[in-house]
Amino acid sequence: MIFPIVHIGAIAVSFLFVVMMFNIQIAEIHEEVLRYLPVSGIIGLIFWWEMFFILDNESIPLLPTKRNTTSLRYTVYAEKVRSWTNLETLGNLLNTYYFVWFLVLSLILLVAMIGAILLTMHRTTKVKRKKK
Repeated sequence: MIFPIVHIGAIAVSFLFVVMMFNIQIAEIHEEVLRYLPVSGIIGLIFWWEMFFILDNESIPLLPTKRNTTSLRYTVYAEKVRSWTNLETLGNLLNTYYFVWFLVLSLILLVAMIGAILLTMHRTTKVKRKKK
């Protein structure tokens, strides 16, 4: 049960260090954003067009309208729960009962990661640096 938590933490920390090691200049970012703005706008419009006009309830049924109620079967869920591993039980709990808290935790971790990146990008004027 502890292995997936350690694995996800290691991936997050390695991603954070890779981002911190990039030598990104703020002025370069502003110039590059304006250069790719039309292309990203077109891609965004295509994405929203696909979401609203191509995908409908018939291709991806979110709420089934025609349900066959004559072939309902009795399922003993206690036997299925006994066969679950610890990881499956944790995943079931996080994705059903504690879904909102799981999302809040992920947002807190995202803010913490962005804060760590911003703290490493901040340069003080008191430290003398060697010019490149």
